[in-house]
Amino acid sequence: MSTWPRFEFPLCKFRGENAFQVKKFLLDVLTKTILPSKSKVSVVSLKQLSPFLRLLTHEEFKTLLLPVMTKAMLRSPEIALSAVGSILASMSLDLSVYVSDLSKTFSTNLRSKDDNTREDAIEATLALGRQCSDQSAVESLLESIFGVLNGSEGKISLNTMKVSLLTAAGGLTESGVTGGGVANLAVVATKLYVKFLEVEAHEGTLVTALEMLANWAAKYSNQIPEQFISWFPKGMALKTTTSGVRSAYLVCLACSLHTNTLSSAVPLIPSLSKVVDNAVKQSAQVAIVSEAVHAAACLVKIAGVDLATEQSLAELLTLVVDTEKCMFYQEKFLAGAGAAALQSLTSLITTLLISHVDKVGSTPTPMLRSLAICMMSSVSSVRRHAGPHCPQIEFCQLWK
Repeated sequence: MSTWPRFEFPLCKFRGENAFQVKKFLLDVLTKTILPSKSKVSVVSLKQLSPFLRLLTHEEFKTLLLPVMTKAMLRSPEIALSAVGSILASMSLDLSVYVSDLSKTFSTNLRSKDDNTREDAIEATLALGRQCSDQSAVESLLESIFGVLNGSEGKISLNTMKVSLLTAAGGLTESGVTGGGVANLAVVATKLYVKFLEVEAHEGTLVTALEMLANWAAKYSNQIPEQFISWFPKGMALKTTTSGVRSAYLVCLACSLHTNTLSSAVPLIPSLSKVVDNAVKQSAQVAIVSEAVHAAACLVKIAGVDLATEQSLAELLTLVVDTEKCMFYQEKFLAGAGAAALQSLTSLITTLLISHVDKVGSTPTPMLRSLAICMMSSVSSVRRHAGPHCPQIEFCQLWK
């Protein structure tokens, strides 16, 4: 809104009584004009207050700002949430101690019937998370969100509401928690997501849940949580599980795989191998082959655990390096595959050329051609995924 005054100036230039008066004036603007406003305030206008908001103390926030925020959100959340989210995002304080004051209101509005209110609630939740460095505070925020998702405030029948709650929970991976606390939160989040996956049946909601869980899966440190390992084969095998959901499960698993977690994924080899075997029998079905390329990308990584594991996957490795027969490098699949499948194909080829180069042979042209197609994809996410992989490949090794 152009009618709002501009406050973009360095407040630090003011000293003594002047600084006190300016700060008092801006606090009055926030608490008496902006937050109680009967219409939405432009986020652009609120960002102009950032230099001032970074100077607020805990005492000022707790006694002057927080009560007004709470009252405004209770009265008109559809108006106030946008301003609250913008204010929290601009602050420099660690807001961990205020999660108990704000989480319930945010979580409740994540299930609002109004689309814009839900979007504002997501932004406010993520802004609060980014300002929290305490693991227990973010864990409390996660539990509050899943409490609402699981029906603490009444059964949720609209899938759009579930998606908003799941998205907010997934976005908390970008919280202010660091170090081992992030991995601990990933375990907590996994337990909460798996419980939801066990009872949800709607395809779109399941895919969103798995996409958000994938954000947390990338944060695992030493092993994949047992809850996910136990549920993965069951979720994949359900009669109601569609090809899209199976692919989401596989991509989620792929996000969790790195050097320290590979050994914990060994129990999933039979389930993953079944996906590849199914695609061999139905190689004309692009959707089925897409599932297989996700599974194969996971399997070739897991093969690096130890020699015994690699030997148990000898048949798979023989298949994926056979560029003449393997369905992953064929024109039909490359032309019809979606972005996620092409990203997994990039990972598969890169792993083969780096970790299993002795099995690739002397003529990997179809692999390199497939990799080039991914690099030149019209989808930016595929190009961004393929780009960093290519410098890792020492092409000279292929012809030694």
